[in-house]
Amino acid sequence: MRTFISLLLTLLLLIGVAYWIFTDSITMPVIEVPPPLETIDPLPPLIIIEESSPAVTSDTVIQQDADIFVNTLKKPQNIPVIISDSQGGFVRHDSEIILIRNSGSTVDRDPTTLLIQNIIQDPALHSDDMFYLHHVTEQDQQGLWGIIQQGLVEKFRAGLSLEGISHNRDMLQVIIPADADERLTNGLSSFLGKLLSQKVSSSYIYNLDTNTLGRNPNLIQPGQQLVLIKFSPDELKSVYQFFAEQRQQAVQTYGISD
Repeated sequence: MRTFISLLLTLLLLIGVAYWIFTDSITMPVIEVPPPLETIDPLPPLIIIEESSPAVTSDTVIQQDADIFVNTLKKPQNIPVIISDSQGGFVRHDSEIILIRNSGSTVDRDPTTLLIQNIIQDPALHSDDMFYLHHVTEQDQQGLWGIIQQGLVEKFRAGLSLEGISHNRDMLQVIIPADADERLTNGLSSFLGKLLSQKVSSSYIYNLDTNTLGRNPNLIQPGQQLVLIKFSPDELKSVYQFFAEQRQQAVQTYGISD
């Protein structure tokens, strides 16, 4: 009986060992799990950094304003310009001038029509030259100097109304001080004084009664003569720029070196 039990235990042991060897020899399949996909965010759009355009300087603005002012001052050829005892004006050399003369309280009912290019036949004139015209009256006590100065002061101070200059401006104007033509105490000529001196010496005097042209500034007579002062566009632009810059800089001197 003991022998049987021993054999049975031995058999069970052998079966257990065999089962262990058999199961260990079977290789379980290895399932490889791929790693999770890595999400790649799209690259942000490229930002092209352009060079910023340089800021517009105040000097550039003044220069642009001067160009617009002078170009607008020149009325188109087909628009007649009225000149009277109380109203002078800047005209093109090819403009038609309607001159209205007053005799006391009587207004001239037969105005005179003139063409500058017929009065001044100078081959040296440029197509863009301009003239300041003034009919001499008894109020012109300061002669040609005062006539030219007053014409510049009034026109530049009155300014020109223009639409669309900028979002907050609709007029171009500059203020020319009344004493801007005076010589300074240090002996320097003022900017305006130097210009007026040149214009007085180069002025034209047209006699309306005799239809003759002269250049003697000392022989002007009220009611008889029309003063014609030639300006180039660059000269008028320089006047605008000079006094616009002086005002901006709050400079109280208007002198230049001789």
